Amino acid sequence: MQSLMTLDVPAVAQSPVCATLVGDNLCLPCELARVQPAGLRLQHRRVKRNAALYHAGERFDSVYAVGAGSFKSVLLARSGAEQVSGFHVGGEILGLDGVAGERHESGAIALDDSGVLGVPDA
Repeated sequence: MQSLMTLDVPAVAQSPVCATLVGDNLCLPCELARVQPAGLRLQHRRVKRNAALYHAGERFDSVYAVGAGSFKSVLLARSGAEQVSGFHVGGEILGLDGVAGERHESGAIALDDSGVLGVPDA
């Protein structure tokens, strides 16, 4: 598992996602970094291409906002084959599948070198 570090606001603010947004669109990772919600310790995490952000069955500990790069959500079929259930790009949220059951139902794999902003479970 990748190590977590305290959020570095300038690194998030330079996300390529922010540069592509126009009008009233909001880059969630940048906005979270800007407002720093009281009581939340936001964590920036880098995930290498083909590495897992989390695996199916792992204990839920954070919701993630994609700041750079992209991910695929995957489920494991009974045969053991990987089934892609979704794709996630900058500004989108990952990890909500673990909120209710306290374990992730799916895994999230980086499609390229990526960065996320983690909001830990309180």
